[in-house]
Amino acid sequence: MNISFNGYKENAVTFMASGSLEKGMLVKMASNNTVTPCAANDKFIGVCVDIRGDYATVVTEGYVKLPAAKAITVGYQNLSASSNNTVTSGTTGREYLVIDSDSTSVGFIL
Repeated sequence: MNISFNGYKENAVTFMASGSLEKGMLVKMASNNTVTPCAANDKFIGVCVDIRGDYATVVTEGYVKLPAAKAITVGYQNLSASSNNTVTSGTTGREYLVIDSDSTSVGFIL
């Protein structure tokens, strides 16, 4: 039997989009009601799941699986954006519950 966390407490919010935002990118707040792509070491608010014109739909809660800069230990970890739209762990960032991880991806609860 396979285990899936997809759909767990999934919440999405629509924001104005700024910068060259694409689906799958980590995002942060840019200004009032507006998100922009994260740069290295940024704390992210969620993941862009859709772009329509000037609007971005961002998942801000629930399970996500994203590219990782390195293997990240399961359990509560401080996560932040890394280069090339990947996730990394370290002393900065916000604390998230890491469910699964390997050298190329990490699954965690936002």
